[in-house]
Amino acid sequence: MPKPAFNNHNGWTTEKRNALCELLRKGCSISGACAELGLSRRHFYELMDAGEHESAKSEHRAFYFAVTRALGQLENSVAATFKEHAATDWRACEAFLKRRFANEWGGTKDQTPSKDEEIELTPEQWVALHELIARRMQ
Repeated sequence: MPKPAFNNHNGWTTEKRNALCELLRKGCSISGACAELGLSRRHFYELMDAGEHESAKSEHRAFYFAVTRALGQLENSVAATFKEHAATDWRACEAFLKRRFANEWGGTKDQTPSKDEEIELTPEQWVALHELIARRMQ
């Protein structure tokens, strides 16, 4: 199978990559970020798979590292919020980290979303998470 093109009819451009990464840093799911930008989630995963290898095209590597960096920044931000608020209300951050980063935060394999499925937070968990992050950013 040919490697997916980065700037092609599927709409993936450097500008959209940057917008996608910004949405991911803010806590949006991959599905939600792709939907917001009108991009194919399937193509997203193809680009990630293509960029993971050292021999990949430079635009695939750039995409892979930009997305990986954005997810790392999100995790670090929430982890810092978790640490800062652990004594008062840590449940929302813990729930987010266990669901979004299950392998790293003590979730079981059954909770890890596959490429075709993501686990979403409840509306109450999102509200609590956003309140904690907003307080941290003040």
